[in-house]
Amino acid sequence: NSFAASLKETSARRVEGELAGLTTRLHLTQEQTQAVRDILSRHARVTLAETEHLYAGKYDKEEVDRLKEEAGDRDTQIQALLAPDQKAAWPDYKQEVAAQNARWRTSIQMQSLQSELDLTSEQADQASAALYQVYLDQLTGKARSGAKDDVEDLMWQLDQQTKALEPMLTPTQLESYRRIQAALAKSTRDLYSKMQGSSGSK
Repeated sequence: NSFAASLKETSARRVEGELAGLTTRLHLTQEQTQAVRDILSRHARVTLAETEHLYAGKYDKEEVDRLKEEAGDRDTQIQALLAPDQKAAWPDYKQEVAAQNARWRTSIQMQSLQSELDLTSEQADQASAALYQVYLDQLTGKARSGAKDDVEDLMWQLDQQTKALEPMLTPTQLESYRRIQAALAKSTRDLYSKMQGSSGSK
């Protein structure tokens, strides 16, 4: 169907986008580019399967775990293909990607905060800087939740965001923000329990 087709298209675009970044930043050879494309595509298929399961409402956790295990660790596989000078540039590349993702997440979050909380321009600047730091620390692994599952990890992430924004929000804004976060936490929990339930009903 058209939904599955658009998912596949988005996935393919992501692979090519990431490949372009890697090729430019690490100066990959033609052979390396092809090998890295294969690795990225294999891992993209796992994510795609996971998303399709969720939308079809028949999440098979065992199947997804099996696919993840088969795919292995992406970064380790890519680094195994690199020459010493390329390996040396790898940490900078990862930092750049994390910063890019942190900026992207911050801008999405700020759009919803602006409309929900009616921030002043000073608050918006402070909130944007605080959220960027939270996301960057999470993406670079500087801050870790130590969570035992995805839900616990998300609860920790939401809590980190609330703590970062607390100092600059008025009590009324903070109350609204906590309500938004609580709704998000609830919908995640519901989805996760549905996933757990469906994987057991074979």
